[in-house]
Amino acid sequence: METIITIATVLNLYLGSIESTNVNYCYNADIENGTVKTMYVYDTKGDVIANKLCYAFDYDAEGRLTEKTAYRWSAQKNDYVPAYRLMFSYNSLGYEVSHSKWNKTTDTWNDVMEKSVYSFEMDNLVSVNHMRRKNGTQEFRTVDNVLMLNPTNDFILAENL
Repeated sequence: METIITIATVLNLYLGSIESTNVNYCYNADIENGTVKTMYVYDTKGDVIANKLCYAFDYDAEGRLTEKTAYRWSAQKNDYVPAYRLMFSYNSLGYEVSHSKWNKTTDTWNDVMEKSVYSFEMDNLVSVNHMRRKNGTQEFRTVDNVLMLNPTNDFILAENL
């Protein structure tokens, strides 16, 4: 079973956001060779557009998403500051998404405290285990799980209806 968190997925999410009826935000993306590298989100209030968020995307040699980093606009610093990042790793059974927050005090990423593990159990069946790190340990414990049935094999790709 092939994982579908690809450049096309990110591009579809970007293009879907442009067509959104949500008029409170504007979007702009840096696209290189059909790949969304950075997406900017602007807050709109009347005729004023203000910086809000920035997302940076990294991909592996196969075009699969490996990292999404979110930055929030800081009026004090007049720049984007890191907020969180999602790291994607792939294996033959599925993939894992790890979440890490930015530590303002140390100016580094905190250790991963939670992750979701997606496993392809069989055709059209995916199990998702959401896990959190036990306090003070390296061990993760499952806090939620779900079994998803998907008859169309488009596990991640979202479409506008």
